[in-house]
Amino acid sequence: MSKLFEKFDEFVEENNLEMASVSSLQMKKKLNPEIWSENKHLHPNVRKRLLKIAQDFFDKLELNHLYPYDVTFTGSLANYNWSEYSDIDLHIIIDFKSTGQSEDLMKELIDAKRAQWNRTHDIKVFGYEVEIYVQDKKEPHISTGVYSVMKDTWILKPRPEKLDVDWEEVKRKAEFIARRIKDVHELFKHKKYRDAYKASNKLKEKIRKFRKCGLEHGGQYSTENLAFKLLRRSDYLGKLSSLKINSYDKMMSMGV
Repeated sequence: MSKLFEKFDEFVEENNLEMASVSSLQMKKKLNPEIWSENKHLHPNVRKRLLKIAQDFFDKLELNHLYPYDVTFTGSLANYNWSEYSDIDLHIIIDFKSTGQSEDLMKELIDAKRAQWNRTHDIKVFGYEVEIYVQDKKEPHISTGVYSVMKDTWILKPRPEKLDVDWEEVKRKAEFIARRIKDVHELFKHKKYRDAYKASNKLKEKIRKFRKCGLEHGGQYSTENLAFKLLRRSDYLGKLSSLKINSYDKMMSMGV
């Protein structure tokens, strides 16, 4: 069995959802002072570095006929619910229609390069990992804080809200999914690799729809999205992704 899963039960005990700190999801009084100035603009050195990262990634795409429409900063670090678990979501906005190529094909090719970039690089700004995303100009993005790094101004300025969140319900929803992830691990542990692979695929799709529904109906602070974040911060989602990959590898291996 993969060493990654030998101590899964210990992981469940040590990384339970209580210890994942629900408080990390709650609102702060200020934007992160390492990233944002007192006037709520990006610190100049941070802005300069993010633009350089975006440009370097874009150069790797080798799309001489295409230029970014904008580069935006979004996610919890562009909001009041930032924490030690946050990362810098750097979105490169492209008008795929202007390429003259199949939009679906272009999206697929660029997304593959984006995924490779994020796997290859481990860039941190004041300890926060920089994650590159490529977004179509016409694609809606659900967020309460969006900052144009190119134009150095807010597109959607966040507000420090007092939230009425049922944190026990958030935790219950997260625990339900955590138990399903443990069920997948049990299949893997008993060498039922095909079943584990199918179950992990099905569960990942269920989680995707679960979060999407929450975002569409309740926004960033829906119980579904907060439960998703709690699972991500406690690394249950990382374990599920690893289970999927390892199950596939075991299922396809021969002569071992």
